[in-house]
Amino acid sequence: MFNKVEYGYKNLLAWTVAHKGMVIVSAAVIFVVVMLWGKKIGTDYIPDFDAGSFALSFETEVGTSAEQTDSIGQQILKILYEEIEEMVPGSSGAIAGQTRDGALTTVGFKEGKNIGSVLCHLTLPDKRKRTAEEIADAVRKRLDEIPQIEKYQIQAGSILAAAITGNKRPVEIHISGDDLDAINKTALSFEEKLKARNEFKDVETSVDNGKIEVQIVIDKEKASQMALNTALIGMQVRQNLFGAESGEFTEGGDDYDIKIRYAPEFRNDIDKLNEMQLTNLLGKQVSLSSVAEIKQDVGLLEIQRESQQRFVLATANLNDVSLGKGAKIAQAIIDDTEIPDGVSVSLGGQVVDQGESFGDLYLILFLGIALVYMVMAAQFESFKDPFIIIFAVPFTLVGVVLAFLATGLTLSVTTFIGVIMLMGIVVNNGIVLVDYTNMLRKRGYTLYDAVAEAGRSRLRPILMTTLTTILGMLPMALSKGMGKEMYSPLGVTIIGGLLVSALVSLILIPAIYTSINEKSELKSVNK
Repeated sequence: MFNKVEYGYKNLLAWTVAHKGMVIVSAAVIFVVVMLWGKKIGTDYIPDFDAGSFALSFETEVGTSAEQTDSIGQQILKILYEEIEEMVPGSSGAIAGQTRDGALTTVGFKEGKNIGSVLCHLTLPDKRKRTAEEIADAVRKRLDEIPQIEKYQIQAGSILAAAITGNKRPVEIHISGDDLDAINKTALSFEEKLKARNEFKDVETSVDNGKIEVQIVIDKEKASQMALNTALIGMQVRQNLFGAESGEFTEGGDDYDIKIRYAPEFRNDIDKLNEMQLTNLLGKQVSLSSVAEIKQDVGLLEIQRESQQRFVLATANLNDVSLGKGAKIAQAIIDDTEIPDGVSVSLGGQVVDQGESFGDLYLILFLGIALVYMVMAAQFESFKDPFIIIFAVPFTLVGVVLAFLATGLTLSVTTFIGVIMLMGIVVNNGIVLVDYTNMLRKRGYTLYDAVAEAGRSRLRPILMTTLTTILGMLPMALSKGMGKEMYSPLGVTIIGGLLVSALVSLILIPAIYTSINEKSELKSVNK
């Protein structure tokens, strides 16, 4: 049966060589058409991993106590128990309030009395029917029913993946300027426009609404008259409220730090704060109210700056669209928005990182093709034969594009790496075919006979190498376990490219080889 396949291919090859012009033109047309189809393929940065992580951060009204925020967290935790049957038992918990040293901030979580986080872990992806993102969508519907939550964000899949991307959202509109009110209004305008589009979800801004705080306004003139200064007042007020180190206490072999400060009833009442006693430079006691005014106001939690300019962000996650499409929509929103004078707006987030990564990968791709060509030129001691073989490289993209369109994949860093890998793999078949054809011609075969016999003889090794690689990639392409978001696209990319490159090696390369070497064959015959 295989002998019949070989001789059938030999007859096909004879027809191909006889109609080489038609074959080459047809291949070029197919290439152009498929590349035009390829414009439909979206682009992404790094695929979202489904490692079973589920992290939810929420904010209540500014001024809400940590206890009240915690009660909302417990309510959310109850929702998770009701909605997530895939939750690993004992893996959930809620955190509210603020750590002393900002430990949560260092790992990407916000902190504050009105800010809380709820965490849980899901079973492995191959042991549940829903993806982490589908579970997150179900939870979002329930969270919208809680009026105390002003805004929330869900990170479903992998917290580690978020850390790899620098905790950047897919779409971030960067608004900067010197006028804080102007940039805040602009950011809120973008927030409304992003929320109006179905392509985005978890839309929010970094506009700081501030928090209620007690401000102590010192009358410097009165303070000076009473032998006090701003630094001395500030230091004593802090010690009275937060405590002053006063040695250690040892009991049962354990050492405990001693801090002395006012009792809670004197710290949490403005009237009592007015009675706070300060020691002046003369050693006398002076009440705080006699040198300062105590009032309640709203102060900013944080002012973000970049290049010494204030900025805020309007951010969003993507809702079943590629990063490339989301970026185009966001850019269109920016272009259609009237920007106030003195305010600068730019698109950032993972879009920028994607552009930088793709730029580096394009450079690696072209360097790889150049190195492959140079190695082949050195081995063949010719520039012509590597030129023929290298035609398999662009046509590999035909297989990649068709594979993407068939499976719904996008061009990401992962699939781009697969394309770069293909550049070194797909030339192998062409090298085997062209090298054996040259050998037969040196033995006295005519051009057409050499091409036909080389194709028949090398069909089996070409099919063997192609099929073994494809079969080796199948488990990766069909992967359903953890990490499939990385492995599966890589396998699909390589399989799609190899399938078409094998066809190109068996049909197109012989046609190109014959077309290029025909003149030299005629010259040798005439001699």
